Amino acid sequence: MRVLILGGSGMLGHKLTQRYAGRFEVFATIRGTIFQYERFGIYGEAKLLELRDASNSEDIRKIFKEVNPEVAINCIGIVKQIPAAKNVIDTLKINALLPHQLAEIAS
Repeated sequence: MRVLILGGSGMLGHKLTQRYAGRFEVFATIRGTIFQYERFGIYGEAKLLELRDASNSEDIRKIFKEVNPEVAINCIGIVKQIPAAKNVIDTLKINALLPHQLAEIAS
C-alpha cells in the first residue's frame, strides 16, 4: 500500500513514517531540504518530499499527483507552543482549512 504522510518532519509525522516505512511504501513531506533529514538516517525506507509551504495547495496537488497515495495522513499543524501560533490567520489556514483542502485534493 502506498501511504503519504503530510508533515513528516514533525513529531507525530516522523514517528508514523518510521513505524510504517517497513510495512508499506511510505512517502513523507518535510519542511526543509531532503539533505537536512536524510543525513541522519531516521526515516528508514521512506521517500522524502519537500513541502516548504503547506498553505500552497498547488504544491500539495503536485505531491498527490506524483505519489498517487492509497492513504494520506495529515500530520501538519501549528501548535500553540511555537511563535507562529500567534498569527491567528495562518494558524486557522493550516489547522482548520488545510484538512478540508486535503479532502478535496484527495477525492
